Amino acid sequence: MGNSLANRVKFALEQGNVVDLVARGFTTASDTITVNSCKMVGNTIVADIVSGHATTAILGITAPFGFKVIGGHVLATAAKTNGIVTVKNVTTAITDDVVCAVDKVVTPVGTIDDAQYYVAEDVVMNIVIAVDESAGIVVLDIIPT
Repeated sequence: MGNSLANRVKFALEQGNVVDLVARGFTTASDTITVNSCKMVGNTIVADIVSGHATTAILGITAPFGFKVIGGHVLATAAKTNGIVTVKNVTTAITDDVVCAVDKVVTPVGTIDDAQYYVAEDVVMNIVIAVDESAGIVVLDIIPT
């Protein structure tokens, strides 16, 4: 199986372990993001975003191995006016804008761009908080490649 980071992560997931992902919030003076956790469980990525504010707060997740994003949903954990979450392959959208504005509402990803849904190993996949403020749990279904 080899000893690369990608193989170690895949092995850990196969054993049913939860893997913390390398993730960091990118902020500017006016854009902030607070993240409770970002984990991979099986073929699922779960990002618990406590708050993201302004127009371009970004949570960057470094892919431990190549994968395709094939689905997902967002659970809003607070009422936020005009809250929107978008998943991007670096800067190009993988998903449509997903509403994250009404507390306790789960919104499925409506569309996935099959020209962008592959995220290569060591590439940063971004979860972008756009328009006002959002707080929620982003769940993405992936297929390792």
